[in-house]
Order: sequence, then C-alpha cells, then structure tokens
Amino acid sequence: MGTLKQRLPLFTTLTLISGFLLSFGFGLVNYIKLLYYAFEPPSYPIEITYIPLILMFFSLLLGEFSFRFYSRIPTLHVKNGNLLILIASHIAVDIQFLWFATAPIHAKVIPYLADKSKHLNFGEYEALGHVLTGNFHTLTMIFVFLPTVFMILFTLWYSGHIVRYREEILLWVQKYEYKNYKLQKWFNSQEEQIYPDVEIGPHIEHKEMVRIKGKDRTLNGIIIGPIGSGKTSSLIIPMINQDLHWMVRFINKFETAYKRNDYDTEVVKGTFLNGVTVIEPSNDLCQKVFKLVQAHKIPASSVYYIDPTNPDTKNINILRGPVDKVAEVFAMVIQGLSESNNAFFEQAQRNHFKQHIYLLKLHNPQKDVTFDDLIEMYDDVERVHRMHKLLKVQVEKLYDFVQSGAASRDQKNEYKIIKGIDEWFDNTIREKMDFQGEPAVYKSGKYRGQPMHYDREEEYVKGLRNILKDLASNVLIRRVLFGKSDFDFDVHLEQGGILLVNTAKGELADLSNVLGKFVLLSMQNAVFRREPNVSPYHHIIVDEFPDYVVRPFKEFPAQSRKYKVILTIASQTLSQLALDFTEQYMFTLLGSFRNKMIFGDVTPYDAKIFSDMFGEKEEFKEAESEQGISPMQENPVSRLGSTYQKTKEVVMSPGDIMAQGAFICAVRIVQDNHVQPVQQITSNFVSKEEFAQAIIQVDTKTGEYWENERLRLINESIEKANPMKHVNAGNMKKIQPLPPIREGEIEQNTSIETNEEHQHIVSLEDYKGQKSQNETLPNDSAAIGQQGNVDDEIENKLYEDIKEFIIESQQVSPSLLQRKFKISYMKSMQYIEKLEENLVVSSYTGDGPRKVLISNNSSTSEETSVNTTHSSDNSISPEVALPIEGEGIEQKETSSFKDILYDDVLSFVKGSGSISISVLQDTFKISYTRASRLIDALQRNGELPVIAEETHVEINTVPVEEMLNHTEENKLDEDVAKVYESISITVQENLEKNRENHSKNDEKQPEYKPMSYKERQEPLKSQQKNKNNTSQSLLNKIEKPKQKTSNVMSKELNNFFD
Repeated sequence: MGTLKQRLPLFTTLTLISGFLLSFGFGLVNYIKLLYYAFEPPSYPIEITYIPLILMFFSLLLGEFSFRFYSRIPTLHVKNGNLLILIASHIAVDIQFLWFATAPIHAKVIPYLADKSKHLNFGEYEALGHVLTGNFHTLTMIFVFLPTVFMILFTLWYSGHIVRYREEILLWVQKYEYKNYKLQKWFNSQEEQIYPDVEIGPHIEHKEMVRIKGKDRTLNGIIIGPIGSGKTSSLIIPMINQDLHWMVRFINKFETAYKRNDYDTEVVKGTFLNGVTVIEPSNDLCQKVFKLVQAHKIPASSVYYIDPTNPDTKNINILRGPVDKVAEVFAMVIQGLSESNNAFFEQAQRNHFKQHIYLLKLHNPQKDVTFDDLIEMYDDVERVHRMHKLLKVQVEKLYDFVQSGAASRDQKNEYKIIKGIDEWFDNTIREKMDFQGEPAVYKSGKYRGQPMHYDREEEYVKGLRNILKDLASNVLIRRVLFGKSDFDFDVHLEQGGILLVNTAKGELADLSNVLGKFVLLSMQNAVFRREPNVSPYHHIIVDEFPDYVVRPFKEFPAQSRKYKVILTIASQTLSQLALDFTEQYMFTLLGSFRNKMIFGDVTPYDAKIFSDMFGEKEEFKEAESEQGISPMQENPVSRLGSTYQKTKEVVMSPGDIMAQGAFICAVRIVQDNHVQPVQQITSNFVSKEEFAQAIIQVDTKTGEYWENERLRLINESIEKANPMKHVNAGNMKKIQPLPPIREGEIEQNTSIETNEEHQHIVSLEDYKGQKSQNETLPNDSAAIGQQGNVDDEIENKLYEDIKEFIIESQQVSPSLLQRKFKISYMKSMQYIEKLEENLVVSSYTGDGPRKVLISNNSSTSEETSVNTTHSSDNSISPEVALPIEGEGIEQKETSSFKDILYDDVLSFVKGSGSISISVLQDTFKISYTRASRLIDALQRNGELPVIAEETHVEINTVPVEEMLNHTEENKLDEDVAKVYESISITVQENLEKNRENHSKNDEKQPEYKPMSYKERQEPLKSQQKNKNNTSQSLLNKIEKPKQKTSNVMSKELNNFFD
C-alpha cells in the first residue's frame, strides 16, 4: 500500500503525458491526411466536425499539466525534459489548429470552386477563364496550404520574441517547479522521508509549505526579529515540534535499527535525529519545549532541564572532559568577564587560570573534580602546594613510563605538557621567608607548624579572584555549575536526549551570559569530538545568541556540518555582534548560516545587511513616450510610444523588509545545495492540542527498550573514560584494576558513581604493566608451550632473589623492587602478593609500609601481629601510596647528584646548620625535584641526624600533648596522610639507627628489636618537651605538604605533623 501511494504521482504524470502524446499523434495523422487530399482528392466527401477543436483544447490542457506535474517528479527528470514537454505541447496545439482550419477547406471551399468552374461562362473572355480554371488542382493546393502558411508566419513572429529573451526563458523553464498547497503532500509522498526535514511556514502567495530538507539543515540557520515579531512562536517552536516528531521516529525504530549489522553507518544511524538542545535566557521557550516533550511521551530519564530559578534543578559539571578543552573554555569565559584593558594582566590571568585547571584535573586522576575544588584552590595556596606535590607523583610515574619505551608519541607529548605544568608551579608557588631569612611557618590554624607558601603572581590575578568570588557567592550559579553531576555532553550527543538550559537573564543579570557561554562552549567541544558523518543529527537552538558568543564561536558553525549538528540561532539584531566584536567577525559568522530568516520592523542596519544578502533580480521596465502637435496648429498630431528595458533591482529593499506585516518572514534557504530565491512565509503555529497530546508519540515498549539501552550505553561510555589524563576518546582503554586494593578503598577512591554502579579506575602504572605483559606474549601457541618451562625457571629465580633481598634489607615496597630489579609496577605487586601468601611479608593495612616477617638472622617466620587502623572514608589508592613508600627507604641516585652536587650540598648543610628545599633551589639554582632528591639522599645516608647533632640544631615540633580540633575542614586527605606517615617512619628509623651508632662506644648496644610507631614516638616526645622552640625543625622542612587532617592517622602523628 505504501509503495502504491508513493508511486501514484508518478503513474498520474505518466498518464497525462501518454494522453497528451496520443492526442498529438491523432491530430498529426489527420492533418497529414488533409494535406495528402490536396494532391489526391478523396472519393468520398469530407465532413466538417468539431473533433479537432475539442482535441486542440484537450491537448492544451494535457500538455500544460504534463509540464507542471513533470517538474515535481524527480524520477522522470532528464536533461532539458521540461523544455521538451513545453515545446511538444505548443506544437500539439498548432497541429490541432491546422487540422481544424484545413478540414473546412476540403469540405466546403474546394467543392464550391469545382462546381462554379464547371458552370461559369466567361463569354468573350474564354481564354481568361481557361487560364483560371484550366489548372484547378494548383488552385486547390493554394487554398489548402493557406492555414499552414499563416501558422508558419505566426510561429516565426512568436519565435522571434522567444529567441530575443531565450536565456531568461530557458532559465525559467529549467528552474520551474509547480506549486500547489493542496497537492504538496501528495507530491511529497513519492519519496520516503528518512532525513529530518522541517516545514517553516506557508508561502505568502501560493500557500505551499516552504520546506528545508534534512541534509540542508546542517548548513545552519539564523533568525532575526524584534520582540513580539513571532520568531519564537511561529518559527522556533514549530521546528522543535517537528524535530520531536523525528526523535520519536528514532526511538520507535531504534530496536529494529540497532539490531542491524550496519547500524553504525551513515545510511542507518546517520539518518536519525536523536535529540534537541535549547539555550535561552527567559525560560519561556524551555517551558514550552518541555510540555511538547511530555506530549510526545519521550522518556523522562533522557530530559535534562537546567534552571537556576528552580531549587531542585539539575546541574552540570563543566570541568568534566579533556583537560585542554576544559581549560580553554574556562579561560575564554572568564576573560570575557574581565574588564581589564591591560593586555599584560589579561594574559597573566589567563595563563594563571589555565595552569590551575591543569593542576586540578591532573594531580589526582581518579578524582571527579568540580567547580568547588577550583574555587578552593584560589582560597588556599597551601592546597595548591599540596596538589602540586601529588602532581609530582604523577610526573614520576609518567617519567618511568616514558623511559621504559612503552609510551607512544602522544603520551610523550602529554608527559612534556605535565612536566611543564610542574615546573611552572615550582617557579610560582614558593616558600615564604621571615625577616631573618628563615622559612616562615604558620603560628596557628590548621597548618600550624607547617611552612608558609605564597603565589608569586598573586598581585596580577586579583581581578581573576574577584570574578571567581562573584561566581561562588551567587546561589543561583552554584545550583547549576557547582557540585558533581551525572550529565555528560559526549553521551548526550551520541545517545540522544533533550537538554534545556535557562540562563535566567532576569535573575542572574550578567552572570546569565556566563552560564550560557559555559554550556555552549562545552557543547561545541563535545561536537568536535563526535565521529563525523556517521553520528545522528542533533539540533542545537540558541536564543539571543549574541549574549553567549565568544570569538572562537565562529569555528563552530563552519565545522558543525560534518559532525551532523543542526545549529539554529536567533537574535533581535546583529548590531550587538558588530559592537562586541567587529563587522568582519559578524559577516564571517553570517557566512556560516546559509538559511536566513528575517522578520519585519527590524533596525535599518539589519534590513540593509539582509537586503544586500538577498541579492538582485532582473525585471523589464516599460518606458512610455508621447509626442504631439497642438490642435491649434496646422496638421495637429499626437504620437504615443513605449519601450521595454531590462534592469536589475534588489529582490527586497530595506524598506520592503522593514515593512513586512505581522508574522511575515522573508527567508532565503538552501535546497540540495542550491540557493533558492527569497520567499515570504507566514506563521505556522503549533496548535494548543499538540501541547497536550502530540500527533505522534513514543511507543511504550520501544521507548523502554531505548531507555534501557541508552542507560547501558551511558555506563559503557563512562567505563571507557580515560582516568589518567582526561584526554581524547581515541586513547581510552579499559583496564582492570590491580590488587592489592581493598574493596572499601575501591568504592571510596577509585570509582565513579553512576546509576548506583561503580566504575573502577586504575593509574597509568597499571596500564604500563599490563601493556608490557601483553606485548611480550608470543603469538604462536607452539612457542608458548616451548617457552613455558624456561619462563617458570626465570620467574622462580627472580622470586628467590627478591625474597633474599627483602629479608636482608628488611624493607619492602613496589617502587623499591621496581628500581632494584628493573621490573614493572604490576610485576612488583604480583611478587609482593606471592611473598604475602608465603608469610614473608605482612599484608597491606594502610597505616604504614608492609613489614618483613622474617628477620635477617633467621629463616623462620616470626610471630608478628599486623596492626590495622580504623576505617576511613578517605583512604588512598595504592597507585598513589605505594610508589611513595620507597622514596624514603631507598632511591637510586643519578650520577649527577652523587658526583657533582652531593658533596657540595653536604658541606653546605653542615656549615649552615639548616636545610630546606627552597634554600637548595636558591643556592644551587636547581629544580624542586632535584633539591628534593638531594635531601632524600642525605636522609637515606643518615647525614641529616648527624648534622643536627654536630651543629646543635634543635628540632622544633609541635608539642604532642596539644590536640587539634578534628573539624571537617581540618581533615587531611588519605593520600597525603599516608605520604606523611611513610616519611615519618623512615625518619624515625634513621634517627634510631644514628643514636645506636653513637652509643656503641659507651655501652653495649642491645639487640635491635622492631618497634611500633608509638614506641618510636616516645623518645621524640621527651626530646620535644626539653627543646626550646627557636628554630624550624629539619623534619618539617623536608616533609611533604598535606591537604587536610586525616582521620586515618593517629592523634600522635597528627600532632607531630601539625
């Protein structure tokens, strides 16, 4: 039935053409007969009929309708087909007329002349009579061909006019298309509508709906009209309503299409429209669209409504996404808020802000950072310093990964970028000195006893801090931009859905533009991450778009077509663009919006621009002339004359555009990549009934299938997210987490909460280990079998060597095994697990390094109890904690540290009696990392305690008896807490060993016995009570900064580090 309905216009047109050709042929045969009778008269009399007259009008009608219908049947179109049908219809009419005019000559004129010639008596002029009637056959031929001669002369005159204007006529015939609003749907039914076409309104003259085809909609559209002109009600809402029809079609056909093998192709998935995004300032449009969404019964889980005026509104985490894109979005938006005209301060603020965003997103790759974290960084420089410390851990991991040779070219470049960020913060966040030139410490507060730091560029970014404070102090902005969110722009574009964003211009004032810019730029970056051509269509509507435009926005419409995004913008005037940017920018932007629509009563500036864009048309103007002689004079005369001249005029003058009536819009659209002439359309309102119940709705069963599949695909997309660097989707890899990670730790630290499910995330170290293992696996199964025994022997030998080394050194950590035996982090963890199973080392409890259960004096297992700490919500993942354990135990020195600077630093420290990273940086002009390694080397070799005794440097720490208030803001993150604890244990062991070495000459040293943490703290407590708090402790100068007080650590350790 559907096929017959589609082909009915084709069959009808073919019938018309066939009837026209039959009438033309019938007339032509009869006319040729009449010409033949002029030479061979028939034996029977010819009768006069009105059949030729009837056929003449019939041929005229058939030829006309064949010409019109043929223009709407693409299947029949051939080169110059319209012209051929037009010429044939005119010839058919001429033939029927000649038949009608020639038949009476044979029936009446020739018999009458023949009869008179026989009875006519010429008398004395008989010779003349013989001349006239002697050759009667020639006379009859003259009369028969008189209509033909007349038609030839008329055709020559008629053709002369056609030839004179042949170019205009041929162009008109070529572009002609029959218009009839009653038959429009009938003509459109011949092709299946698979692309998201929309009808924007009826033509003001022929009333046929003006349609923009789906493929041409990606050329984008712009709507200009003043308030109350109807641009929202008569254009935007009807287009969105039709887009919702297409979205319903996508949902209802999703189950069938998704099961096809070729679903992920341009001919299947690439034909659907899967969603709509609306950004507008007043909430009026969003509310109406939301009603239409409900009327179409689109699943509520796919609708995301952002409304700052609603206390229960959903929010968006704009910090989610690739770090470079997020940093650029923030920088552009904040720069737009800055009122500074100083280029230096603008660039300083921009660079400062981007560096902090990079640090925020990269210091802890497992953390889903939010806007709150960014604000806190500008409120607390110590937080920035501690994030920088954690970034250095990531830098070390990446350095080892790059040096291993397993890194790709992009990963090497990413390492260089992160290294550059690390060096920038080395130079920007510096340790503060007091008036005596000593490192300043906090006297009170949560950082009491800790070194003070400052931002060297603080005076240049005061304006930036004020802007961030304005954003953070606005309740409405915090509702929508702060906090965690499950919304993802990439998932929204790929899986479909509805995003409605009300920027609340009335309530937020200028901050409304900030919200709109954040959303629009985030959407722009997500669009550029789509797969070109194959992705489904997605419509983005931006009302009052000049409020949300930034300079890079011009790239969006220019590139959006290949990403299957339909971009429609609306504004009251273009003047704002020219004012905020330049006219060149405005025209560049307009060139990317090829479907243009403008209402009446716009400004003269806009009317002049669009009048020039609409172009010119050719017209023939008649010029009349009059010449006369007064009747009072002799021979009075009056002459009138007229001439025609072809001229060019604008299609619509600025006055014509401004004078358009209510709800009348001048449009110039593109169809099949061809620009159509300017047309005027009227309103196409959505009926009130459709706001309650749409004409097409989502089927319940298919809707549930799409909703469930959508949620599943969303979860898969989250699982593919890159946890390490937040880079492009092309580098996303699904990696299984590595043991030993306790279940509680995974849930708290290495998961993303999404729909009550946890996505486990692991660090780059795990990826490196897994990748190295996969790359070393032989492909040949036979080779695997032959190498099995050899590999087992190598593994067993390496295990015994590791076991012997651990028992001898009484130390164990993954980083220590990595450096000592040149193995990957994953491999070292596997050996540690095996040692744990064989009761060689203790299990990891989170309160310190693993303990060696076998002493270096015996080979039997000791009765050692493993202490466990109370549970915490802020536990650190092994990816962060384990590599730091070994840094205070053993670290491989490079030749440059030992041969060049180590002795000089040792002499300097002994001479000065103090040490800190900043002092070494300033004295030896070295980087932060190198200074830290030198201090670690001094500590590892036991030089720091010796220096303290030789130079009588007093260790000033906070009294142990003084307790801290464990408020929420004083809590330390688990990752930094364990770093502190690891350093503390190592320092205390070195202090104990040093005291043992100095007391060997005076008394017999008792046998060394492993001490617990509390036992090691007791000697320090007594020392701290007897010391004067006059100088900064060496321990405090080399310790790593912490973020918050952790409830994982004991109270004694908290007091020690505070």
